[in-house]
Amino acid sequence: MTAVVALEYGVIDEIVTIKGNYDSLPPAKMGLYLGEKISLEGILNGVLINSDNDAAQAVAEYIADKTKIPFSRLMNDKAKEIGMNSTKFTNSMGLDTYDNYSTAFDLALLANYAMKNDFISETVKIKSRKIASADGKTIHRLETTNELLKDK
Repeated sequence: MTAVVALEYGVIDEIVTIKGNYDSLPPAKMGLYLGEKISLEGILNGVLINSDNDAAQAVAEYIADKTKIPFSRLMNDKAKEIGMNSTKFTNSMGLDTYDNYSTAFDLALLANYAMKNDFISETVKIKSRKIASADGKTIHRLETTNELLKDK
């Protein structure tokens, strides 16, 4: 849902300035750092390929700043719009909290909706990728978390 909302409210080639320090977030992390400038596309690669928590949080902050609407509200509004009636999002990372829940049926609805987006459907097929910051000085190496794509 993080990528869906980001693509509907953001600009894919816009350069995003990372405003948070994400050291305290649980893994996985792409290694974004305070003040780094990186494209929304690059950050979404971290969300979709490596399931990175810092990338999801950076997306949420970028979209909330842009729209002046809390990101979780945008996620929940989209969930209702696509029929996810047994879902509530409280964070962009999908981390477990008491108030963050869904059902297998609702997640299937989300997957079906998300896969209609060309960027999402192509990006989730990628096994690994290097993403550069806007100045090219920082390289983030991403490896898929999708076991079905990994070499056995």
